[in-house]
Amino acid sequence: MKTRLIFSILLLVSGQTIAKSIDSPTGCLGITPSAAYHRCWVDTATEQKNIYEQSFMTYLDKIKSAINENYNIEDVIEHARRAKTQWDNFIIDDCTVEASLWFKESPAYYDGYYLCLTQHYSKRIAYFKKIF
Repeated sequence: MKTRLIFSILLLVSGQTIAKSIDSPTGCLGITPSAAYHRCWVDTATEQKNIYEQSFMTYLDKIKSAINENYNIEDVIEHARRAKTQWDNFIIDDCTVEASLWFKESPAYYDGYYLCLTQHYSKRIAYFKKIF
């Protein structure tokens, strides 16, 4: 019980940090925990995933324009796509582990899962913007 309370506090604090760092018009932390709070995290994670996918496509375009005839562009693009697929699988596993501290199918499980996804997507978006 004490562990869950501590984790709840950590989740709230990390959620505040993430909500401040993502491009969310309202942030989810101002909402009382409820169905609306859960919906906010789902929507925020979905929005971040869309931005992440767009950022990846822009990243590929920048790679294509930066590479000259001395490189095998097909190999570079293939490796970038493979790395993305592996990273996508990693974050699903990582966020499932984090969410598994809560009872499966509970609101806290899903809130933790989507909060984790949001954090990972935000980090990867920043990486794609910084790389070129």
